Amino acid sequence: MSPKSRGRKRKPDRSGPTRRAPRRRDDEGKLVTLLGGQVLEAGADPLEAELALAANLGELLAAPWGEEDADAPWGGLVETCARLATPEALAVALVLAELLPQPELRDRAARVAAELEATLPPPPWSETLGTARLVRCLQAADVFGDQASLLLEFDRVAPVGRHGLMVQLDFNGPGVWTESAFLVEDVTEARARLHEHAAASNGITEVEEVSPGRAHDLAAAGLARALAMQREDVAWRGPDEDFWSTWPIVAARLRTFGGDGDADAPAVPAAEIGALVEEFLGAPEARRLAADREAVRDWAEEFARAGNQCGGRPLRVGPGLTELLVRRHAAELDPEQLDAFGLALMGWNDWAARRLGLPTYAVDVLLEATDRLLSVAPGLASEDGPWPEEDWGDELGDEPEDLWDATHIPGTVPPDTEAERRRFAMPCREATIDGERFTDLDPADQDDLMLLIVGEQPRAYQRVLNDPVSDELVDGVNPRLRVALLQVVITRLWNDEPPETWHEARRMMADGMRRREILEALAAPVAEEIWRAMQRREAED
Repeated sequence: MSPKSRGRKRKPDRSGPTRRAPRRRDDEGKLVTLLGGQVLEAGADPLEAELALAANLGELLAAPWGEEDADAPWGGLVETCARLATPEALAVALVLAELLPQPELRDRAARVAAELEATLPPPPWSETLGTARLVRCLQAADVFGDQASLLLEFDRVAPVGRHGLMVQLDFNGPGVWTESAFLVEDVTEARARLHEHAAASNGITEVEEVSPGRAHDLAAAGLARALAMQREDVAWRGPDEDFWSTWPIVAARLRTFGGDGDADAPAVPAAEIGALVEEFLGAPEARRLAADREAVRDWAEEFARAGNQCGGRPLRVGPGLTELLVRRHAAELDPEQLDAFGLALMGWNDWAARRLGLPTYAVDVLLEATDRLLSVAPGLASEDGPWPEEDWGDELGDEPEDLWDATHIPGTVPPDTEAERRRFAMPCREATIDGERFTDLDPADQDDLMLLIVGEQPRAYQRVLNDPVSDELVDGVNPRLRVALLQVVITRLWNDEPPETWHEARRMMADGMRRREILEALAAPVAEEIWRAMQRREAED
């Protein structure tokens, strides 16, 4: 798996993690009728009914309800189903009995559904609802231990057949965290894509079958932590939108099979960490460091503790864990301390990766990612608070660092999902232009997207763009034309229209191209399209 950064996280002084606001309705009867109409339109497949309700259920239960409102808003909704006694109410009660996370509420919904079924005809999908059973668990994980994708395959009573759930996990916790979860309709194609991704990763991604117990433990632990929305030392944005509309189905499927109870490996004893640090200090990777030996020792102990905390593996190293360490410490250190930190981190990653026997290409990728992360740290060390959300470029010279390229492994291709496509298209949600900071920008809005694109451009470009009458070229490039072409390309990627744009971008990723290079390559045919259109218009005139 590509150890991408999953978050230029929101700063702590904001209103906490990003969550979609709950939709509050005064008339629960209208809500039952509305939701019931949606689930009744699902046809014979209960999965469609589950999806229709899960999108609302996941969003509302993600709201910050207080302890005294533990049942809100769905406890009252179950009672409303009983009161209405309509086909829509029966449909909603049936799905709530399957998806609600609280067992007491599920039992209440099941009782209501049983009472309504005595007088109302059940939906066509009712007999196959709740029949999903796990048949296979496949895991695609990077060799660093940073990230993994779990493909859980389920079979159901005929004629509805199989479906899958993809759960994307991050292990730079402490513990495991779910970053995304989404439905997979064609499990055969999903398996093939995981294997294709592994084959194109030069040994960085490995695919294997895992036991149901192991899969359950990982998915359940990741789900619990994602819903808790807390993460040590990092202001975490939280899971993506796919997660919020899918997690009730994930939770329901996990209830159909058990786990082993050991998602989080126990930490190794401190004495073992001390022995590993001493071994590192005697290795060439440490002896050649131009840094104080005691400082190197202290940092090595910190790095080993971080790996130990993330799965009981003190030698674990990876771009994701490296990013977490840089985020955690960059703002605390003066320039001299930061230099010692960087030298120790590079030496530790080099030594630990080779001691673990990681593939040569993986070691090279790790060291390159470490170097890139350390290169942006000096400009951020003097700032107050943690790493800024999406603004690596403010202090980094004339051209901002590309957020995608900062931690993406060259030559690897991310999963073919909407979340990854949009993260590649525009990873930022903030822009700094001529010293002015614009926050909470939406790439789906064309005005916001323009600001985000301008914020990614070198300062020389921004100076020209800030002058509405300037036609100045910068190194032979027209900044206005460049931004206009990039806006077309990024909009196509964001909307997946046409899908060939994303397919071509993924092909170029596999060839080792960086995000800026890919966007510029995709912009070239757009310029040709515009030129041909202008030629046709002139001919018509």
